[in-house]
Amino acid sequence: MTQYIRRKVDNAGAAASALAGGVSAGLFPGFIAQYLQRLAGGAQELGKLVGNWRERAGMFCQGNLQKLIEVFQSNPDPIINSEGQLIAETTRRYEFLTEAANALRDANIIEKPMAFVRYFDREMFSGALGDFLKNPTIAVDLEGLAYITAGAAIAWGVYEGAKYVGKRTYNYARQKISDYRARRAQENKT
Repeated sequence: MTQYIRRKVDNAGAAASALAGGVSAGLFPGFIAQYLQRLAGGAQELGKLVGNWRERAGMFCQGNLQKLIEVFQSNPDPIINSEGQLIAETTRRYEFLTEAANALRDANIIEKPMAFVRYFDREMFSGALGDFLKNPTIAVDLEGLAYITAGAAIAWGVYEGAKYVGKRTYNYARQKISDYRARRAQENKT
């Protein structure tokens, strides 16, 4: 009877682990959609500013935006100089957000987590997470089902691995205690 109960508890633990892993992984595509939306929106807004500066570079610096930035930054007036720094930083941010959005949009199901890590942006992550927590979604398309399946399999594997390590550790500790007791009993006899 004890063995039966132990087996049922173990099966329930494995099922709960797989379910938790599947649900957690199934949330990933929905979160990535929110994150991608933020990246693309940020890039679009910054693109308007960068476009204006590129027009100015076209009028005054033969279309070379870097040259326009250098003209601003070389000016001794701190206001104009700081404008050059602003143009440079905004342009870098725009290029990063554009590259990140394109990479996530173009990534296949296996590349998507790696692209997310590679183009992680704390500001965009925080905003996307806030929106996602208000309305979490589990994707039930082919990609979502693949993530659910992978998450369930990984969580089940972790559960089984932890169980195996736990049993081995328990048996090792029991053996050490038994050996210690045997030595102490042997010492007490002599």
